[in-house]
Amino acid sequence: MITLIKRPSAWIPFVLSLGIIAMLAGFLIFTDAPSEPAHDEGVAAHLFQYGSSSKRC
Repeated sequence: MITLIKRPSAWIPFVLSLGIIAMLAGFLIFTDAPSEPAHDEGVAAHLFQYGSSSKRC
């Protein structure tokens, strides 16, 4: 057990994974799904789409 504590590369990924799973579970439990989907993504999404489409030319 002492060697596990001395080697953070052994337990840090495990702890981070558990934290992400807990955060996802909390999000799914405590938030409600929207009743209707959004009709428009917004200005930021449109600008991103224009910018990414201009790179292809």
